[in-house]
Amino acid sequence: MSRNLFLMGVAAGAAGSVAGLWASGMLYPRVRRVQRTIQLHRPAVEVFSALARVQNLPKLVRSVASVGCRNDLSLWTAQIEGRHYHWDIEVVQVIPGQMIAWRALTSPKHCGRISLFSRNGSTTLLFELEYLPAPPVLGALAPRGLPEDAIDTALRDFRNAIESAPGWSSIARWDSPAA
Repeated sequence: MSRNLFLMGVAAGAAGSVAGLWASGMLYPRVRRVQRTIQLHRPAVEVFSALARVQNLPKLVRSVASVGCRNDLSLWTAQIEGRHYHWDIEVVQVIPGQMIAWRALTSPKHCGRISLFSRNGSTTLLFELEYLPAPPVLGALAPRGLPEDAIDTALRDFRNAIESAPGWSSIARWDSPAA
């Protein structure tokens, strides 16, 4: 009978440990939210056009290696902190000149929205992202998610490319590659 009590105690202790890890986010992480705002000295219509032509983003953002388009999906490859990431994006809402919202269909799981607000020829870009980082107990076995520093760098790259490119309006009119 003492053996059964011992096994029940071990099971209860293990269950308590798992519950504690779960509650702390160590076993199953909580959704992370990132929100950033940047100011661009370009009209919203030009900024929106550059964002909507996702296949051209590798020319504007260093960490984006490639973006391919297939049907209603865009297939992304990025290098972030020396690691390669691949994900498929589905655009879920578009308000021309104002907003693009998406969700990832593959890992790293995330969804987001870019909203544009125009005033006096400049544009405020609001970037919102929610993502689920890999559980810390998995360590290097799984992608860590989308690091916030990489998001900040990508937004700076985008702003610098948009504001410094000679004949910037030609960027906004880049043609899509033949499908």
